[in-house]
Amino acid sequence: MYFLQYTGDYDETNSAVYTFYFEGEIEAERKPLFIIPPIYDVSFKKVFIRDEKGLKILKDFLNSLLFPLSQSIKELRFISKEILSNSHLKQNEGSLFVDNACIAIIKCEVNGEKVEKEVIIDFEMESSYQVDKYTQKFFNYATGLRNQNDFKETWVIALGVNRSKKPQKEYSSKSGITKKYKFDNYENANDLNYVKIYEIYLNDYYSQLDKDISVFEGEVIQEIGKEWIKLFTIELWAKGANEYCYCIPSDLEFKGSYIKKAIDILSDTFGYEGMRVNVEKNHQKEMEVIEQKRMDDCYKNGYSDANLELLDIQFQKYKKGKLPGEIILLKKISRSVVISRYGNSKIAKEFIEKLSSQNLII
Repeated sequence: MYFLQYTGDYDETNSAVYTFYFEGEIEAERKPLFIIPPIYDVSFKKVFIRDEKGLKILKDFLNSLLFPLSQSIKELRFISKEILSNSHLKQNEGSLFVDNACIAIIKCEVNGEKVEKEVIIDFEMESSYQVDKYTQKFFNYATGLRNQNDFKETWVIALGVNRSKKPQKEYSSKSGITKKYKFDNYENANDLNYVKIYEIYLNDYYSQLDKDISVFEGEVIQEIGKEWIKLFTIELWAKGANEYCYCIPSDLEFKGSYIKKAIDILSDTFGYEGMRVNVEKNHQKEMEVIEQKRMDDCYKNGYSDANLELLDIQFQKYKKGKLPGEIILLKKISRSVVISRYGNSKIAKEFIEKLSSQNLII
């Protein structure tokens, strides 16, 4: 049975053999294999480790996702993890650390002639993706990398996933499949389109695995690429064995050979590293709660400000004798707020009585 056919559901027949379910209502008894999703920092770095093995897996992944038909990436080599930040790129001076920055030799066509060009590729993973939240960070990374590598054309391939069973209801799904940014008018730019950011929202890709999908026009993602997408979104479709690992049949077949190597690596990520993933997940949850509270506070403050603006408009109309019968506010207002805003004049007191008569005073 192939990986793309596995539904993610299973029953524990006994400790050694589980019953797994595949598309077409197929059941199969297999030994279980427990893996950690590759979207967390510790597991991501295990798969795309900075050595020859990691480079081969990364090359297969990038070609399968970006250039599935042409296989345009011919060679990859890692470059320095540390890049210097400048004050005009970042609020604070210091260094940025980029774990998966490479020089890629890409075969392409320029003016009808086939050539090979060098492009810096920074490969990023965001496991709690939000629309427009990370773009500036990616730009900082790309600009720093470009400055330290002979001003080569630089790409950021940013994978984003939200761990939700219903991605169609998420705000970020409104961004569409892929967001592409080109920064070609920066004050120090010597050529056009020197930084490109591709934010790839994997929830959307997963929801369209049965369709023709692509990052670049004309490069329709094949089964190997879809296997990678399904692996990276495993938390959306698979039954979890515990807080940080998921169960798949141990003898699944794959169209791609390197994804099998990634699965083997992810299945050997338990004990101390599994605990690190759990800590990372809990930290992300805490940060999400903090971020949500911040957004809620902004919403409440904005809502209150808008209510006061409406109140001011209504009061000015009342002073000019142009107020219609019904006063329109977003919510009730306190008497003390109205007094502090308009004083204790006769017109202010009459306005308060008008508000009170319409049950708008608390």
